[in-house]
Amino acid sequence: MSPVHPQFKIADLIAKQLREGLGTEEAAMLNGWRREHPDNQVLYEWLTDPVNLQEALRNWPAEPDEAAWQSMMANLPVHDERNFFLRRILPYAALLATCIIGTGLWWTHRTPASPATITTAKKELTVTDIRPKGKVATLKLENGLSMQLDSLHALAQAVASVPDNAVNIIETPRGGEYQLTLPDGSKVWLNNASSLRFPAHFRGGERQVHLSGEAYFEIAPDAKHPFIVSTQKAIIRVLGTRFNVSAYQDDRYESTVVSSGLVQVMSHTTTAAPVLLKPGFEVVIGEWKDSIQIDKADLEATLAWKDGLFIFDSAPLDEVMQRVARWYDVRVEYHLPAGQSLHFTGRIQKYENINALLHLLELTRRVRFEVKDRTVNVYPFSA
Repeated sequence: MSPVHPQFKIADLIAKQLREGLGTEEAAMLNGWRREHPDNQVLYEWLTDPVNLQEALRNWPAEPDEAAWQSMMANLPVHDERNFFLRRILPYAALLATCIIGTGLWWTHRTPASPATITTAKKELTVTDIRPKGKVATLKLENGLSMQLDSLHALAQAVASVPDNAVNIIETPRGGEYQLTLPDGSKVWLNNASSLRFPAHFRGGERQVHLSGEAYFEIAPDAKHPFIVSTQKAIIRVLGTRFNVSAYQDDRYESTVVSSGLVQVMSHTTTAAPVLLKPGFEVVIGEWKDSIQIDKADLEATLAWKDGLFIFDSAPLDEVMQRVARWYDVRVEYHLPAGQSLHFTGRIQKYENINALLHLLELTRRVRFEVKDRTVNVYPFSA
């Protein structure tokens, strides 16, 4: 997974400045970039002009060929090195548009819309009130009882009522997530459509849990009792560390990303040797024999779900929509030409009505959506 481009950081700072203002360090970073080159200051002034930005967003090209770019740039200030300036501005303008849209900066679309529809790119997106369920989960006790959870206190009370050797399961629904503390003090953030099997009390020489779905772990240090996460494809062994595991059964691969400490990952499905993973790296286990690889990780994008965000960095459409489907508990049906490959970059708040997210994706002028009941139909964009 590649890191977010440097231009994205600058675009994000400009968008944040317009939206809510910057902290001291952020302002210093942005001002430093503005002073690096006269073109940067000209670019900054153009991008922060509401009239220019509104026009750029309204006419953003579906396919950024040279003619489309030249048309969009026609109103830029004349510069002695026009082509050099054009090359500099395009990445920032494109990413700023994504940042502004993705972080909910709606001042370019303040005209009140009809209660029944949101107008976007000459198409009507019917408003459907589909929202995520939020911080909820179901605890299934070994004694056969189950209960709905909406607080850590409820979980602690429920687990305390079962025998020490009982094994319990906590499940989040599609559209839900939950944070819990395990009996040893380790903390777990459980993403949507996930389940974690864990004992009421850890006994013996190991602390072992089983994960299906995605979770972020902060493990309480205990050198004498290693912590083990088992999934369908891997065993992850740690002492004390912070890491993210994505192991959805309907994904083509599983991934483990370490943010601090060390973990050892051993694959169930390949013949590869166990891998020792350092902070800032990820191991990906595929569905084919010997399909295992180690890459630099994009920690911000990987952990964004825990902080209420979707972050996409050149993510294919099917990956984007799969995450949307899990979070909003919807089905997705595609009506696109065979072989069409679409990728998206940007960040979007998770806690929104689904229409807000689909509206943002439609502003890329690559796809459009129709929502019926709990099915999202995806069509090619047409002006």
